[in-house]
Amino acid sequence: MTNLTSQKVLHIAPVVVVVVVGALLIAFDTGAGPRSTHKIWLGVVLAESAVALLFRRRHPVGALAGVLTTFVLFDAPAVSLLPLLVALFTVVGSRPRLTGVAAVGVSVGAVVAAALLHDGGFNVGHQGLVPLTALALAYVTGLRMGPRLTTS
Repeated sequence: MTNLTSQKVLHIAPVVVVVVVGALLIAFDTGAGPRSTHKIWLGVVLAESAVALLFRRRHPVGALAGVLTTFVLFDAPAVSLLPLLVALFTVVGSRPRLTGVAAVGVSVGAVVAAALLHDGGFNVGHQGLVPLTALALAYVTGLRMGPRLTTS
């Protein structure tokens, strides 16, 4: 496999994983919980996130902004958390450290804002522990692996 082909695979594979996992989550959604949203809107959120992630190599901050917008506006964290992590990983790994820190800060703010906007309050155990831990892991992974992925 040539270097160009391996770079394309590394660029497209996370988007494919996001789409497959998101489609499975939408397909198996029972629609009974408070976070249930119509499947068409969930599909729109997934499609927007996938398109934003396809542009993440050229415009990583713009891709993160698009994913954060859908995360805050639509009450679908199960579908939109994984694209948020991929976009954050890309920003942290491909931009200067200060930009990565700012991206994490904005992402944490978006998680808290989405919980306040849709649930009326922020409960660290319910809405915060999983997404905030995942954001921290994406940040650390982006710091450690990002330079290797962007220089090869």
